[in-house]
Parts: sequence; C-alpha cells; structure tokens
Amino acid sequence: MSNVENSTSSKKLESKLYKEEKRLLRAEQFARLGHWQFSIVEKNLISSDEMNRIYGYDPKVHRMTLDEGVSACHTEDLERVQNSFDLAIETGQAFEYEHRIVRTDGKVRTIHAKAECEFGNDGSVVSMFGIIQDITERKQAEYELERIFDLSPDMIGSGNLEGYFTKINSSFERTLGYGNDEFCTKSFLEYVHEEDIEKTTKALTDAANGTATDRFVVTNRYRKKNGSYIWIEWHVQAYVKENSFYAVGWDITEGKQAADDLRKLSRAVEQSSNAVFITDTDGTIEYINSKFTALTGYKREEVIGQNPRILKSGDTPENVYVEFWDTIKNNGEWKGEMKDRHKNGELFWVYETVSPVMNDNNKITHYVATHEDISERKAAELATQNALEQAEEANRAKSDLMANMSHELRTPLNAIIGFSRTIKEEIFGPLNNDKYQEYLNDIHNSGQHLLGLIDDILDASAIEARALELQEESVNIVAIIESTIRLIELRAKEGLVTIKFSFDPEIPLIYVDSRRTTQIMLNLLSNAIKFTPEGGEVSVHLRLNDDGSVAISVSDTGAGMNDREMEIALSRFGQVDSGLDRMHEGTGLGLPLTKGLMELHGGTLEIESEKGKGTLITATFPKERVVQNIR
Repeated sequence: MSNVENSTSSKKLESKLYKEEKRLLRAEQFARLGHWQFSIVEKNLISSDEMNRIYGYDPKVHRMTLDEGVSACHTEDLERVQNSFDLAIETGQAFEYEHRIVRTDGKVRTIHAKAECEFGNDGSVVSMFGIIQDITERKQAEYELERIFDLSPDMIGSGNLEGYFTKINSSFERTLGYGNDEFCTKSFLEYVHEEDIEKTTKALTDAANGTATDRFVVTNRYRKKNGSYIWIEWHVQAYVKENSFYAVGWDITEGKQAADDLRKLSRAVEQSSNAVFITDTDGTIEYINSKFTALTGYKREEVIGQNPRILKSGDTPENVYVEFWDTIKNNGEWKGEMKDRHKNGELFWVYETVSPVMNDNNKITHYVATHEDISERKAAELATQNALEQAEEANRAKSDLMANMSHELRTPLNAIIGFSRTIKEEIFGPLNNDKYQEYLNDIHNSGQHLLGLIDDILDASAIEARALELQEESVNIVAIIESTIRLIELRAKEGLVTIKFSFDPEIPLIYVDSRRTTQIMLNLLSNAIKFTPEGGEVSVHLRLNDDGSVAISVSDTGAGMNDREMEIALSRFGQVDSGLDRMHEGTGLGLPLTKGLMELHGGTLEIESEKGKGTLITATFPKERVVQNIR
C-alpha cells in the first residue's frame, strides 16, 4: 500500500516539476533570456532552448556546441570575451559583460552575459553557470538616444545636486569650449559669473531641499574657455530622491542683447517728445507711444486697429496725400507739414515723417511715423505773416493817403488860392462885382470840403488806432434819421432826387452815440444821392428784425456796382467812377468810416448791388443796443 502511495506522490511531484520547467522556459522566451552551463573538466556546454534561439538555432533540430558558441562571437569582441572567461576561471570571480554575436542567419545581435563559477571539493573552478539576454533593441534605442543627445544643438546634461555635471553632450563643447572630462571634474558654479552665483546656488539648494518645484528655470552667465561670458537659459528637472538632475540650456546672448536693445528703443520711443505710431502696410495702427495720446487725445485702445485717417482735418490739400503715398510706396521717406484734428475737434499742425520698415527680403512690412507738434511755430509764423501784411497794408494806406491828400487838398487849395488872388487883385474890377461873390462861394465850399476831409481822416485814424470813444445815450433813431434827411434834402432837390422814409410801427430806443449815428446816416444818404441820377429815388427803411436787432436800409436807383467796385467803395480813399460822383466831390472815406463806426457799436454794414439796378446798404445795430419800444 505504501509503495502505491509513494508512486502516486512521485508522479505528482514530477508533474509539478514539469509544469514549473515549462513556465520557466516560457518566461525565458518572453524575456529573450537564455541560460547555460559549461563544464570545464568535460569541455561540455549545456544551453537552454531560448539561448539556442538567440544564436539562430532551432533547439528541436540542433543544439549549439561550445565551438559554435565561440565562433559566433563577433571578431572585434572575441578577445575581450575570452579574457573575461580566463580571468573568471583563474580567480573564481563572477563576471558580466556585453558583446556582439553573429547568428547563423548572419544577423549581428548584442547580448548581455552574466555568469558565476561553481567550485569542486578542492576549491578549484569546475564549471560555470550563466545567463544571456538579447538586448539588441535596447542597445539600438540607447544608440539612437545617444545620437540625439549628442547631435542636439541644445546643451543637454545630467548631474548631481552637489553641483556637478556627470554627463554632457557635444553641444557643451561647441558652446563653451569644454569637453566632458574637463567640464565634469569641477563644480559648475566655478564657471558661473560671480554676479549670478547667488541665484544659481539658491535654485540648486531649493531643489535639493525640496523647497522648490522639481522643474525650474534659471538664467545665468557662463564663462567660456576663451574667458568671455555668454547668457544661458537652463530648464532643469530635479530628482531629489536620486540626487540627480537633467538640464537643457540655450545660448540666449544674442536674444538677450536684442531684448535689451529693444527695451532701450522702446523706452526711447515711449519717452520721445514726438508722437510715434506704427502701422501695417494697409495703414492699420499697431502701436502708439504715450506722446501720441497727449498730442491727439486718443487712448491706445481707441486707435489700435484704426486708420490714421481719424486724425484727418480736411484742411490738407489732396495733392499732399498723393505725394505722400507715392513716396512711401516706393520705399522712400516722406517729410512734410500736415494739419491734424484732435479728438475734441481742435485742429493742430504737425511736422510728419513717415518711413517704411523692410524685412530681410527688402519687402515693406510696416510704416513708422513721427508727428512733431508745430502749432506754436505755425501760429508764430502766421502772426509774423499777419504783421507783415498789416505793415504792408499800412504802407499802402500811407501811400494812398499821400496820393489822395495830394489830389483832395490840392484841388480846393488851388481854387482858394486862385479865387482869392483874383479878388485881391480886383482882376474883374471893384469888389462889388457879382463874379467875386461867385468866387467867394467857391472858396467857402472848398474850405468846407477841406474841413470835412480832415475830419474824416481824423475819425478814420482814431477808429484804426482804437482811440475813438463813443458818447453813448438812449436815442430815438427815427428822429435822427428824419433830422438827417432834412439836412441833406436841399442837396437831393438840387440833383432832382427824391428821398422816401418808412419805418416799422414799434421801433425801440437804442443806446448809441447820437452824433456818430447822425454821421453814419449822413454818409449813407450822401453816397446814395451822389450816385443817383436826376429823377431817381433814394429810399430809407427802418425795421425791427425778428432777432431783436434794428436795421436801417438805404437803397438808391443809381448805376449800381459790381463786386470789384464794391471792394473799392469799402477801401480807404476808394472812389467808384459812375459818371455822377464828381458832381459832388467826396473824400473816399465815407463808406470805410461808416463801416468802422458801425463796428464800434457792435453792428454791421452790408452792401448789396447789381450793375444797372442800384445799391442797397444795410446798417444793423445789435439787439444789445435796444433800450425800449417807442409808443
């Protein structure tokens, strides 16, 4: 009975062992891992199925012998492998190495071998047991990774948290000039610029103490082998538990210099006393400096994306814009003066410079413009120009005055001198002659004309010098007009001219200079009568306008004037020759003086005339001059 039980137990054990062996073989196959045993005494090699497959043999057909195993070793690795075997047999030490084999199909594979010695009773090595693993794919991946590591233009390295690099790629040598052996024997802090050591040490210490994130960035200067320094930006991944780090670095010297230059340029542009803005090729604004806002009133968010046309005043001639675009489109720089419009609507002058910005292909990508505010300069130029024009006008007026004075004074003076001499010498006989009475009348009239001329000149000069003061009072304008008509009615009758006067029913009192208002009416009526032919009519109408102002209109049926003659009539000493004016000599100051007197009252003088149809002159006192209505 016991034999049967032992037999059953033995079969179960064998089955279990068989299953374990099958699992082991499957595990070796999955891991590409084979094992072997070599008897030194018998020179016999026992190899597993997977080891045979690694070498290219089908274990069901043939198992590799010792000689075949030696022959499969790559010729370049054979000596090293043989030496390892010999040394192990001699010393009894285990060994581990990698080498290449040439399979039966000619393919080269890389294996990782590891073995240990087994000893006899006398202590000598009698056999060796080892494993091999096909690591070809891993070695290929390592090789490719090493190539990437070495060929990368970036500086890539690994090191420990004590401050040493343990491995660096060839980019280190290309960038800094140091090889792996030279650079890795010293702490990298010895290469860091003294001004950057503190922040570099802190970054390293924080990483080692776990007080910083595992991944961090540090920028510092490294000393090259030639003694110069360059800026490097490091991206570091630290592994505190493994006391290691991996770092990737870039030479950012040029970029940092460019950034510094750009920062300086940006500050210069921002602090410029001129407005600066940049547009794309379509004229869309992409950048403005702070002076632009100060000059135009527009904030950055209001103009970015807009066109500079928002500044267009409408006062710059179109041909300036045509020249502007022709110049910059042909890669030229345009300079010139323009009038711009402020956000609040005010106009201002700028001296503008616009230049194209080119890329490396000499193609325009942007335009940069500067605006210098020249409003004060233009105002000064305008003031100077106005002063010159006024001086020229004054000189012309002086010349006109001298010429007209020569004519206007000489004519009556000749009459006075000639007639008085005739009377003095009694050329026509005793003084009781009627002819002398006629000459005395002429002398009187000439004297009156001279007196009127001098009065007008003095009044005109006083108005121009702002020295004429009005003696203002509340007056009945109807009464002033009626009294003036009575004064001049005789002259009208002599010329067979009829005067008609009409007025609105409720004309208010006005606050004016009574004498100067009479002078205004006298000048207007005298002028109208002078230019109206016999049988003609002069009409005076007084009205209260809807805006509260008071207007006096004087119209005649005379010859009328064209635009040029109206301009002459309003100029000092300007006299329009109608063929009738010389019937009554004038000074040429009547209308200019009347206009000046009206303006002193805050009023206006307007002329409407058409050749052949007569003239209408309207003198209007503003509503501020109205005192009360006349009942």
